[in-house]
Amino acid sequence: RVGSALGAGRPAAGRTAMRAALRLVLLWVPLPLAAIVGWPAALSRLFTSSAAVEQLFVRLAPWLAAYVGFDAALAVANGTLSGCGQQKWGGRLALMAYVGLSLPLALGLGFGAGLGAVGLMAGHVVGKLVHTSASLMLVARVQWAAESERALARVARLSGSTRDGGRSVSRASRAEAAPREAASSPGLGPPGSAPLGAARECSDGEGDDGATSAAAVARRRDRKGTSRLLSTPGSTELAES
Repeated sequence: RVGSALGAGRPAAGRTAMRAALRLVLLWVPLPLAAIVGWPAALSRLFTSSAAVEQLFVRLAPWLAAYVGFDAALAVANGTLSGCGQQKWGGRLALMAYVGLSLPLALGLGFGAGLGAVGLMAGHVVGKLVHTSASLMLVARVQWAAESERALARVARLSGSTRDGGRSVSRASRAEAAPREAASSPGLGPPGSAPLGAARECSDGEGDDGATSAAAVARRRDRKGTSRLLSTPGSTELAES
C-alpha cells in the first residue's frame, strides 16, 4: 500500500497507510501476547503432553511474547522501507542485528553462560529489539514528499525505457518480416514492378507488342477456363458429346 501510494504521487496516503498498520499491530498483537503470558501451560498442552516441555514453555513464554511483539512492529517497518524503495537498509539492518548481535549473544548466553534455552531465546529477543528500533527510527525519518517524487521518477524512467524498447522491437520485427512476406506472396514483386502473375501471363506472347501480349493473356485465360471445366463432375461426358 505504501509503494502504490508513493508511485501514484500521494505521499500523505502512504504515510496514512504506515500509521494504520502500526495501529493495527498495537490493537491486535496484545491479544495473543496476553494468551501466551497468561496461560502458557494451557497453550503448551495443545501441542504436547510432556511435562518437561510444558515447564520449559512456561519459562520461555515471556521471552516469546516480547519476540512476537517486536517482530510484528518490524514487519510494518520493513514493509514501509520496501515501499519507499529502501530495501537495502532493511537487509543491512537484518544482517547486522542477526549475524552481528543476536546470534553470538544467544550462543554466548545459552552455552557460554549456561542458561540453556532461556539464554538462546533472550539473545534473539535482544537482537530483534535492536533491529526493530533501528528500522522504526528510519521510518520516522522518511521524507514522504521526496520519496513520492523519487518513486514517480522511477516509474517514468522505467515506462519510457519499456516504450522505447517495444518500438525498437516492433521496427526490427517488421524489417525482418518484410522480405519473407514479399517472397511468400506470388502476386507481389519489387516496388514499381508488374505483378508476377501478369508477367508470367505476358511471357507467353511474342515480342513486346501490346496487342500481341494482350492476345497471349487471353489465350492463357481460355486454357485455364477449359481446364476448370474439364475438372468438374460430368465434364468427360460433356467433352465426348
